[in-house]
Amino acid sequence: MTNKLTEYSTTDLQEIAYTYDDVGNITAITDTSDTDASKTAAYVYDDLYRLTSATITNTGNSSNYTRTYTYSVTGNINSKSDVGSYTYGDIHPHAVTSANSITYTYDDNGSLTGDGTWTHTWNNRNQVSSSDDGTDSIDFEYDEGGRRITKDDGTTATLYINKYYDKKGADDVLYIYGGNLKLATINDSATAFNHLDHLSGSNISTDTNGDELELNDYYPYGQSRIDDRTGGYTNNYLYTGKELDRETDLYYYGARYYDPLLGRFVSVDPLVLDIATKTNKEFADIIDNPQTLNAYSYVLNNPLRYVDPTGEANLDQAGKGLIKMGVGFELSLASVIVGLESPASAVLAFTSGVGLFTSGLSDLIEGILTEDQPLDTRGVSERLSEVYDEIGSEVSTSAEIEFYKGVYDRSKEAGKENSPSFDTDIFTDKIDNSKTEEKETEEEANNTD
Repeated sequence: MTNKLTEYSTTDLQEIAYTYDDVGNITAITDTSDTDASKTAAYVYDDLYRLTSATITNTGNSSNYTRTYTYSVTGNINSKSDVGSYTYGDIHPHAVTSANSITYTYDDNGSLTGDGTWTHTWNNRNQVSSSDDGTDSIDFEYDEGGRRITKDDGTTATLYINKYYDKKGADDVLYIYGGNLKLATINDSATAFNHLDHLSGSNISTDTNGDELELNDYYPYGQSRIDDRTGGYTNNYLYTGKELDRETDLYYYGARYYDPLLGRFVSVDPLVLDIATKTNKEFADIIDNPQTLNAYSYVLNNPLRYVDPTGEANLDQAGKGLIKMGVGFELSLASVIVGLESPASAVLAFTSGVGLFTSGLSDLIEGILTEDQPLDTRGVSERLSEVYDEIGSEVSTSAEIEFYKGVYDRSKEAGKENSPSFDTDIFTDKIDNSKTEEKETEEEANNTD
């Protein structure tokens, strides 16, 4: 997509232009709409295509800003200019333990139990069952497939019947879709037409007369920059189209909950835990980009380009295809024509995105694994060795070393399904050498003292 125009009468509700670099990262967004969301945005990335800065000027509501980000080589956010520096734990090396003077605590599974305000309780399927801040308490229930089906804050109970129908207390809420895009919302008090941004998030909602009901805009990792509403209309499906629990400020992504302030999920990626169950092709997709091994990171730390439809996948909005598993989910940004009776006309100009996801490591793995060939265990051993060479010098704790060895061990077990031999020495020797060097460094420091 390079341009998007939504207009009613003489008003440009959306007039947005996108600029890309040669590999498909968004480098600029120019919004010249007749709304407070208008802006000129410039984005910069590092060599792993992770967002490092966002500079926004010419804002319609006069709220220009610059935000900067730094990362570890393994995908942890080291600093976020609006939050400060991040600290990570030893037991769960990808879980934030402190940021912005807030302490974060986790259970043994690596699921967030406290953030200084809210205490979260998790069920035996690693799903949030309740959240409590000492004053308010919210209870959640899920069906056998893991989909959230109820949310009860003690005053209003919401029933999630299916993606087309919610019941919020006495209010029936219907959703109209075009493909997987939520285009309209109908409740007892209003009919709203949802005009989306390039990430399928809510940008502007209008009524049947084309008048603005709600205007939304976001900071890069999903915090609300503009959340203006008129009348009694409230839309909770905001950033990337996911539901915001306004009480806890967490987004519900299906498999996990996401904290837009931290730019991190609050529990471990199920796909990292289940890596040994993946097919050869799926496993190749994971180890082709070591950033996917980070258990809490959000969309490879490139939130302008990717969305996560399920809480366990990275969908490229610049091109097409899932970069990280999410088997069975597909979203097409082809033109959609839906017969909605509205005087507002939405004109969407789509052109093909520039380039697909590329990685500097992709050539190393090409040809090693395919869906229909036996696992080349020697090739995978060498590939994992190379991955460790890339991250080893910046692995800061024994816990993180053990994490990557655990990934290797799971992959080894998967490899045994197709081959009786697996060369473990190539990779594990590096782990052992690192531990020896770490121990010698500690002994030298002790002797010096």
